[in-house]
Amino acid sequence: MTQVAGAGRENHKTRMDGASSVLPVSAVVDGRRNPRQRLQGIEELAASLQTYGLLQPIVVRRKGRKFELVAGHRRLEAARSLGWETIDARRELAARGSVAT
Repeated sequence: MTQVAGAGRENHKTRMDGASSVLPVSAVVDGRRNPRQRLQGIEELAASLQTYGLLQPIVVRRKGRKFELVAGHRRLEAARSLGWETIDARRELAARGSVAT
């Protein structure tokens, strides 16, 4: 089943395919629209990841052969600091008629 991200917001034009997949951490590149200029609390988040695992997958969109990070910048950085080679991710799809950048 397809879920509309941001349901209830008329101007939101992305869709989630609903499926999680495991991606190589090296295939995920930082998104240009990251609102965080400094990532704080990475050590604490890394400790949580070690104890409980990743509770919510990161969100990415396809960008050529790589995946651009849409949401989960701190989670990805914490996973990198732990030396994780893979991470759970949900892929964002562009809505029909729009072009993903």
